[in-house]
Amino acid sequence: SDEMLAGRGLNQLVWLLNSGLPVKVLVLSAMDFGLIDGPTNNPRASLGLLALAQRNAYVAQASIGNPKHLGETVLQALHFDGPALIQVYAASPTRDGFAADAAAEQARLAMTSRALPLFRYDPDADGVFGSRISLDGNPQSNSLLVTGEDGETCTPIDWAFAQRRFATHFKPLSQSAPSPVPVQEWLLLDAPGRRGKTPFIARAEGEAEQRFGISSAMLRAADHCLGSWRTLQELAGIVTPFTRKLEEEIRAAVAAEHQAELDEQKRA
Repeated sequence: SDEMLAGRGLNQLVWLLNSGLPVKVLVLSAMDFGLIDGPTNNPRASLGLLALAQRNAYVAQASIGNPKHLGETVLQALHFDGPALIQVYAASPTRDGFAADAAAEQARLAMTSRALPLFRYDPDADGVFGSRISLDGNPQSNSLLVTGEDGETCTPIDWAFAQRRFATHFKPLSQSAPSPVPVQEWLLLDAPGRRGKTPFIARAEGEAEQRFGISSAMLRAADHCLGSWRTLQELAGIVTPFTRKLEEEIRAAVAAEHQAELDEQKRA
């Protein structure tokens, strides 16, 4: 479990990932983000990125929410000559507080909300570091957040709200709360844009809508999840400042070429 990776256990894992030994590690993550026993400086929350930074081992995050991706990931890890690490969210109805038949749905929600996105890193793949990272299996991998066919946007807050273990981090929104804003919109704002606003999550109760305020600790955890997802997107070359700059340069070049053709036609 990820609880074994605190302190010395984490150091031993880092050593193992650089050892060259053909040892395969499966980490069953509870994903409490330090929100259950109080806030902590918890490197386990970034275990996938920490393992990825070692560069020498096969590293992946997988989920029972995508069985095909999980099966392929396990086979690739077993076939890799050196060490491999696979992190999987271990959804537990009893521990986390949700219906017994909802474990697969919770796993899918963890993936869709970016609480634990999927990725694979194979050191033996062709190309350079970034091209060896695959985000296949994630819905809408080019976007920060996933928007469903119903128009609803899924966030790490939606994943957490479905579990009773996080109940203390959600309270009915006070009528006096300043400038309420849906959390999926709030998460997309920069720090100045968030100032003075109160994020909330809404759920239907009959014909009415119930709004819930969100603790600062839970909001920090959601920001951390989305920050990790952004990092994966950048490392994999999907969304980077360089990509945007290159697109702008290409558009400018095409526009200039088109204008030159128009000018030439006018002169003719």
